[in-house]
Amino acid sequence: MAFGFVVSFWSVFGSLIINRGWRHINFQFLDRMG
Repeated sequence: MAFGFVVSFWSVFGSLIINRGWRHINFQFLDRMG
């Protein structure tokens, strides 16, 4: 039970971190293009 909670927690948390990183990279890319 605890293992499933940890896995689901890190999957959500990790996806948020990855999305934030991609957003930052995309902003840099658009800034260079503009």
